[in-house]
Amino acid sequence: MRKILVLPFLFLVITLVPNFLACPSTGDDDDSVMPTPSSTATAPQSALSIEFSDLDFDHVVGTTECPQLIGTVVLTNNTDTEATFTTTTTGDGANWIDVFPTQGSVPAGEAVTLEVVFNCGQASPFTAALEVELTNGAKTNTQSEPITANITN
Repeated sequence: MRKILVLPFLFLVITLVPNFLACPSTGDDDDSVMPTPSSTATAPQSALSIEFSDLDFDHVVGTTECPQLIGTVVLTNNTDTEATFTTTTTGDGANWIDVFPTQGSVPAGEAVTLEVVFNCGQASPFTAALEVELTNGAKTNTQSEPITANITN
């Protein structure tokens, strides 16, 4: 008697388990396969982002080209409204650092690249900082980046 009861049970296990494992249920009655989650996650984009390149630089008086491009700043506006920006240079070497442009706008969904330039008005090492403010009225991002000038004769 026991052999008769075991065989139908094994038949059900062998028949149903592979189908269950191969086609997970989505909770409804269709036999579609559930999508698998993506293994790559993307980081959320900042609404208003400011990215500085390294602004530390070397300059040899009489050898290095003047004015000297020392880096860039990329302003990205991931919002639906235009953003405006302003730049301020501070510190002992503020007079020898120029930013192009110093102020302006970044259209919605776009990016603008600023150039940071040493204007060769100083013949000795100095430090400074570049502050950038990017705002669209509702959101504001302000960041500062140090500048170290290694100037030799």
